[in-house]
Amino acid sequence: CLLVAAWLAVRALDAGDWSNAALAGLAAGFAVAIKPSNMLFLAGPVLLVLLARRIRLALPYAAGLLPPLLILLLWKVRGLGDLPVFAFEQTRLAAGATLPSPLGVSVDIGRYVDLDWTNFRSNMAHLREFFWSARVLQWLPFAGVLAVARRSIPLAGCLAGWFAAFLVVKGTPAQSTVESGSFFRLMMPAYPAYFLLAASIPLLVPGVARRIPARLLPGRPGAVSRRLLVVVGVVFVALPLIAISVARPLSREQPDAVTIGPILTPVDPSIEVVVRADGSSRTLSWSHRDFGATEVFYRVFRTAAGGADFDCLAEGSPDCRLLMLPLGSTREPTFTDGSPPEGAVYRIGVATNWQNDSEGGDVIALSPPLAADP
Repeated sequence: CLLVAAWLAVRALDAGDWSNAALAGLAAGFAVAIKPSNMLFLAGPVLLVLLARRIRLALPYAAGLLPPLLILLLWKVRGLGDLPVFAFEQTRLAAGATLPSPLGVSVDIGRYVDLDWTNFRSNMAHLREFFWSARVLQWLPFAGVLAVARRSIPLAGCLAGWFAAFLVVKGTPAQSTVESGSFFRLMMPAYPAYFLLAASIPLLVPGVARRIPARLLPGRPGAVSRRLLVVVGVVFVALPLIAISVARPLSREQPDAVTIGPILTPVDPSIEVVVRADGSSRTLSWSHRDFGATEVFYRVFRTAAGGADFDCLAEGSPDCRLLMLPLGSTREPTFTDGSPPEGAVYRIGVATNWQNDSEGGDVIALSPPLAADP
């Protein structure tokens, strides 16, 4: 999406008309709506317009950018009940990087921008573990910017702004590390800019640019038809709006999925649990559908004395989180609880991991609740 958005932005600059700029804005807005952090890409088009001194193209670009962003805001508000970037001051006790406003709303900058230059230097040093020369990897984008600038300074600014914005914001936080691979994952939206800059390095060789045949150079693009703009608007705006409108939230009484840790886990009715009383203890046994070749084990959950098995956030779509106590893990479809409190409720979680280690891994399916006293 970002590569298409960048191409359309350059096309709009070459065409110099509002229709191409609006189409480029729609594409960029759709990319941001898919992944809000793609907003960093906009540093590229901003530099493109400023360096080319085509400020008048900014208005149709912004007009195309706005509808997908409004769809994103609608989705966030409907799903979360508010916008994550904003935080009400009465619910934020730590100042951190939060910026207060007279309206009682604060913008939580630190949630999204955490510049840790020590970690950034560490990442640059660790590149040597995965490539024969970190300096070559670091040199490529700088050389590419100089090469592209020989042909077009605005285009060089677009690619440089695109790549640099992601490198600074996504390459510096503590959770972005080369060792874990998260650095490369977080930098993926900037890969096209990096590769385009690297591929442009031959333009630094004197005379190469002049030897490019004229037939390979693109001509001046024409205006975009209104019909195409309408079709793109339907695909990028109308269809997502319809999808949001018809989507139905989970039930708060008996949700079909519950969050365990950071993972939304489906409630699977095929996990059938039976409880048998033996004095004060309870013995659970269960069966479930076939999970194929996947090696699974089980986690047993139980409510605390007088406690609920889950709790849902009050605002937005129900985000229901498991509150039950983990009693233990087992590979056998049976478990005995020696001293359950009165009114206890059980759930069985089917779990797995790549090491087949019953002490780790994640729950992939959760049984419906079952009372200890049937």
